[in-house]
Amino acid sequence: MLCVGLRLVCALLAAGGFSAIARGADESVTVVFRNKPPYSYVENGVQKGFLLDRARQLFAAAGLRATFDEMPPARMWAELRANASPLCSFGWYRLPEREVFARFSLPIHTDRPQVVLTRAEVVPRLRRHATFSALLQSGDQRFGVVDAVSYGPELDRLIAGARVPVSRVLDAPVRAIWMLAAGRFDFMIVDQDDLDFYLANTPDLKNQKLVRVDYPDMPPGMTRHILCSRQVPEQWMQRLDDAIRKQAEAPRRR
Repeated sequence: MLCVGLRLVCALLAAGGFSAIARGADESVTVVFRNKPPYSYVENGVQKGFLLDRARQLFAAAGLRATFDEMPPARMWAELRANASPLCSFGWYRLPEREVFARFSLPIHTDRPQVVLTRAEVVPRLRRHATFSALLQSGDQRFGVVDAVSYGPELDRLIAGARVPVSRVLDAPVRAIWMLAAGRFDFMIVDQDDLDFYLANTPDLKNQKLVRVDYPDMPPGMTRHILCSRQVPEQWMQRLDDAIRKQAEAPRRR
């Protein structure tokens, strides 16, 4: 008798649909990303990037309503620490200092090793040093780094102990590359995917006589993850992990 006039509600309860509707009502999250082509960027008002596309697929597969917005890294870290709302980002290294205030997913991408980028006339000076660590201790070249990001634990430690003058760039990696080309500093570390993208899509950079230098002690590429504020429930992270596992298994089922 209790179900008279409430057939739809009863049917949903019987099928578990009511809980799904209630659950979905507040399962929205803001996902912010930095300007880092080809991973994530905005071009002519359109959000692009292979890792941005992957993140969209993963949040949808996890049943989470995600709104994607570009945000500078420094502001993103501040908002994640404030923990005022469900906030996520993607494409970040999993580091102990970040685990203090953020939840991490399984890996969604593995980098190639990073490389050193310099100008052609600087190459002989860099090659006097057999290793990257020796270069950083030489003190005779200027080093450019992108601020508010990590190059991974090993490289971060080397950078912290560097004796070379360090210039910090508060902008996207491509800005640092242009500053290198302009002679503002002598070398920088660059992600190989970033470098390939910029050289392929920025014709003027090809005329800058920039040269890649490989060192044997550069660490292997690290994994990148989705990270979220503590306002994001652990259950949501588990669903993201399930979506990541299924996405990874999909090519093997073909």
